[in-house]
Amino acid sequence: MLFDPAEALAAVLDRPADAEPAVAAAVRALSLAAVGATDPDRPLATLLLVGPTGVGKTELVRRVAAELRTGPDDLCRVDMNALAQEHYAASFTGAPPGYAGSKEAYSLFDRTTVEGDPYRPGIVLFDEVEKAHPTVLRALLHVLDSGTLRLASGQQTISFRNSLVFLTSNLGSAELARRRRSPWRRVFGARAGARGDRAAL
Repeated sequence: MLFDPAEALAAVLDRPADAEPAVAAAVRALSLAAVGATDPDRPLATLLLVGPTGVGKTELVRRVAAELRTGPDDLCRVDMNALAQEHYAASFTGAPPGYAGSKEAYSLFDRTTVEGDPYRPGIVLFDEVEKAHPTVLRALLHVLDSGTLRLASGQQTISFRNSLVFLTSNLGSAELARRRRSPWRRVFGARAGARGDRAAL
Protein backbone atom coordinates (compact mmCIF):
# COMPACT_ATOMS: atom_id res chain seq x y z
CA MET A 1 0.00 0.00 0.00
CA LEU A 2 1.52 3.30 -1.08
CA PHE A 3 0.37 6.42 0.73
CA ASP A 4 1.99 9.07 2.88
CA PRO A 5 0.60 8.96 6.45
CA ALA A 6 1.99 12.45 7.11
CA GLU A 7 -0.11 13.91 4.29
CA ALA A 8 -3.15 11.96 5.44
CA LEU A 9 -2.56 13.23 8.99
CA ALA A 10 -2.40 16.86 7.85
CA ALA A 11 -5.82 16.58 6.21
CA VAL A 12 -7.55 14.35 8.74
CA LEU A 13 -6.47 16.53 11.69
CA ASP A 14 -8.83 19.22 10.46
CA ARG A 15 -11.42 17.86 12.86
CA PRO A 16 -13.37 19.12 15.91
CA ALA A 17 -11.48 18.95 19.21
CA ASP A 18 -13.75 16.19 20.56
CA ALA A 19 -12.56 13.88 17.80
CA GLU A 20 -8.82 14.32 18.47
CA PRO A 21 -8.29 11.02 20.36
CA ALA A 22 -10.01 9.13 17.56
CA VAL A 23 -7.92 10.99 14.99
CA ALA A 24 -4.72 10.10 16.86
CA ALA A 25 -5.72 6.42 16.90
CA ALA A 26 -6.53 6.50 13.20
CA VAL A 27 -3.20 8.13 12.38
CA ARG A 28 -1.27 5.53 14.39
CA ALA A 29 -3.09 2.77 12.54
CA LEU A 30 -2.41 4.41 9.17
CA SER A 31 1.27 4.80 10.00
CA LEU A 32 1.66 1.15 10.98
CA ALA A 33 -0.15 0.04 7.84
CA ALA A 34 1.98 2.29 5.64
CA VAL A 35 5.24 0.70 6.81
CA GLY A 36 3.90 -2.85 6.69
CA ALA A 37 4.02 -3.35 10.46
CA THR A 38 0.76 -5.29 10.53
CA ASP A 39 -0.28 -8.93 10.50
CA PRO A 40 -0.50 -9.92 6.80
CA ASP A 41 -3.33 -12.35 7.59
CA ARG A 42 -5.58 -9.69 9.10
CA PRO A 43 -6.97 -6.31 8.00
CA LEU A 44 -4.40 -3.51 7.78
CA ALA A 45 -6.05 -1.87 10.78
CA THR A 46 -9.21 -2.24 12.85
CA LEU A 47 -10.54 0.76 14.77
CA LEU A 48 -13.56 0.86 17.10
CA LEU A 49 -15.02 4.37 17.42
CA VAL A 50 -17.36 4.73 20.40
CA GLY A 51 -19.42 7.78 21.29
CA PRO A 52 -22.89 9.32 21.18
CA THR A 53 -24.60 10.22 17.94
CA GLY A 54 -23.29 13.39 16.34
CA VAL A 55 -19.70 13.46 17.61
CA GLY A 56 -18.24 12.71 14.19
CA LYS A 57 -17.48 8.99 14.17
CA THR A 58 -18.78 8.39 10.66
CA GLU A 59 -17.47 11.72 9.43
CA LEU A 60 -13.96 10.74 10.52
CA VAL A 61 -14.17 7.59 8.40
CA ARG A 62 -15.44 9.61 5.44
CA ARG A 63 -12.52 12.01 5.85
CA VAL A 64 -10.07 9.12 5.77
CA ALA A 65 -11.77 7.81 2.62
CA ALA A 66 -11.52 11.25 1.02
CA GLU A 67 -7.77 11.35 1.63
CA LEU A 68 -6.88 7.76 0.77
CA ARG A 69 -9.40 6.96 -1.97
CA THR A 70 -11.37 8.93 -4.56
CA GLY A 71 -13.77 10.70 -2.21
CA PRO A 72 -15.60 10.61 1.14
CA ASP A 73 -18.16 8.10 -0.12
CA ASP A 74 -15.62 5.74 -1.67
CA LEU A 75 -16.00 3.14 1.06
CA CYS A 76 -18.07 0.07 1.84
CA ARG A 77 -20.59 0.93 4.56
CA VAL A 78 -22.59 -1.79 6.29
CA ASP A 79 -25.54 -0.68 8.44
CA MET A 80 -25.46 -3.27 11.22
CA ASN A 81 -28.83 -2.07 12.52
CA ALA A 82 -30.35 -3.59 9.37
CA LEU A 83 -28.89 -6.96 10.40
CA ALA A 84 -30.46 -7.06 13.85
CA GLN A 85 -32.97 -9.79 12.96
CA GLU A 86 -31.86 -13.36 12.39
CA HIS A 87 -33.67 -13.71 9.07
CA TYR A 88 -31.65 -10.78 7.67
CA ALA A 89 -28.34 -12.02 9.05
CA ALA A 90 -27.75 -14.33 6.07
CA SER A 91 -27.23 -11.31 3.82
CA PHE A 92 -23.85 -10.78 5.52
CA THR A 93 -22.37 -13.85 3.86
CA GLY A 94 -24.90 -14.24 1.04
CA ALA A 95 -27.30 -17.06 0.28
CA PRO A 96 -26.08 -20.64 0.86
CA PRO A 97 -26.15 -23.22 -1.96
CA GLY A 98 -29.67 -24.14 -3.07
CA TYR A 99 -31.23 -20.86 -1.92
CA ALA A 100 -32.41 -18.04 -4.14
CA GLY A 101 -29.51 -15.80 -5.11
CA SER A 102 -26.78 -18.31 -4.29
CA LYS A 103 -25.61 -18.55 -7.91
CA GLU A 104 -25.15 -14.78 -8.10
CA ALA A 105 -22.87 -14.84 -5.02
CA TYR A 106 -24.56 -11.67 -3.78
CA SER A 107 -23.27 -10.06 -0.58
CA LEU A 108 -23.37 -6.71 1.18
CA PHE A 109 -19.75 -6.03 0.29
CA ASP A 110 -18.54 -4.20 -2.79
CA ARG A 111 -15.36 -6.06 -3.62
CA THR A 112 -13.57 -3.07 -5.15
CA THR A 113 -13.97 -0.81 -2.13
CA VAL A 114 -13.25 -3.64 0.32
CA GLU A 115 -10.11 -5.06 -1.28
CA GLY A 116 -8.63 -1.83 -2.61
CA ASP A 117 -5.62 -2.07 -4.93
CA PRO A 118 -1.80 -1.90 -4.70
CA TYR A 119 -1.92 1.91 -4.45
CA ARG A 120 -4.71 2.48 -1.94
CA PRO A 121 -6.38 0.43 0.77
CA GLY A 122 -9.99 -0.61 0.91
CA ILE A 123 -12.13 1.06 3.57
CA VAL A 124 -14.97 -0.74 5.32
CA LEU A 125 -17.33 0.81 7.88
CA PHE A 126 -19.50 -1.36 10.12
CA ASP A 127 -21.93 1.21 11.52
CA GLU A 128 -23.64 0.66 14.92
CA VAL A 129 -21.97 -2.71 15.31
CA GLU A 130 -23.62 -3.45 18.66
CA LYS A 131 -27.05 -3.75 17.00
CA ALA A 132 -26.16 -6.69 14.76
CA HIS A 133 -27.48 -10.19 15.37
CA PRO A 134 -25.03 -12.54 17.18
CA THR A 135 -24.72 -14.60 13.99
CA VAL A 136 -23.42 -11.54 12.17
CA LEU A 137 -21.04 -10.66 14.99
CA ARG A 138 -19.52 -14.14 14.87
CA ALA A 139 -18.96 -13.78 11.13
CA LEU A 140 -17.44 -10.34 11.69
CA LEU A 141 -15.05 -11.70 14.33
CA HIS A 142 -13.88 -14.26 11.79
CA VAL A 143 -13.26 -11.48 9.27
CA LEU A 144 -11.17 -9.54 11.79
CA ASP A 145 -9.23 -12.64 12.79
CA SER A 146 -8.55 -14.18 9.37
CA GLY A 147 -8.84 -11.19 7.06
CA THR A 148 -11.22 -13.04 4.76
CA LEU A 149 -14.93 -13.68 4.30
CA ARG A 150 -16.00 -16.77 2.41
CA LEU A 151 -19.46 -16.30 0.96
CA ALA A 152 -22.03 -18.92 1.90
CA SER A 153 -22.34 -19.97 -1.75
CA GLY A 154 -18.76 -21.23 -1.56
CA GLN A 155 -17.99 -19.55 -4.89
CA GLN A 156 -16.11 -16.48 -3.69
CA THR A 157 -13.86 -15.29 -0.89
CA ILE A 158 -13.54 -11.58 -0.17
CA SER A 159 -10.20 -10.44 1.24
CA PHE A 160 -10.02 -7.74 3.92
CA ARG A 161 -6.22 -7.96 4.21
CA ASN A 162 -5.73 -4.70 2.34
CA SER A 163 -8.56 -2.97 4.19
CA LEU A 164 -8.90 -0.38 6.92
CA VAL A 165 -11.84 -1.60 9.00
CA PHE A 166 -13.81 0.87 11.13
CA LEU A 167 -16.54 -0.07 13.60
CA THR A 168 -18.78 2.50 15.26
CA SER A 169 -20.89 2.06 18.37
CA ASN A 170 -23.05 4.09 20.74
CA LEU A 171 -22.80 1.42 23.42
CA GLY A 172 -21.97 2.88 26.83
CA SER A 173 -21.86 6.47 25.63
CA ALA A 174 -25.03 7.48 27.51
CA GLU A 175 -23.71 6.03 30.77
CA LEU A 176 -20.37 7.76 30.31
CA ALA A 177 -22.11 11.09 29.69
CA ARG A 178 -24.28 10.58 32.78
CA ARG A 179 -21.24 9.93 34.95
CA ARG A 180 -19.50 13.01 33.62
CA ARG A 181 -22.53 15.11 34.61
CA SER A 182 -22.75 13.61 38.11
CA PRO A 183 -21.88 16.22 40.80
CA TRP A 184 -20.71 13.44 43.14
CA ARG A 185 -18.27 12.19 40.57
CA ARG A 186 -16.90 15.68 40.03
CA VAL A 187 -16.39 16.25 43.77
CA PHE A 188 -14.79 12.91 44.60
CA GLY A 189 -12.84 12.88 41.34
CA ALA A 190 -11.30 16.25 42.20
CA ARG A 191 -10.42 15.11 45.73
CA ALA A 192 -8.85 11.91 44.45
CA GLY A 193 -6.82 13.91 41.97
CA ALA A 194 -5.60 16.25 44.70
CA ARG A 195 -4.48 13.32 46.88
CA GLY A 196 -2.67 11.83 43.89
CA ASP A 197 -0.89 15.13 43.25
CA ARG A 198 0.27 15.35 46.86
CA ALA A 199 1.51 11.76 46.78
CA ALA A 200 3.47 12.48 43.62
CA LEU A 201 5.15 15.45 45.33
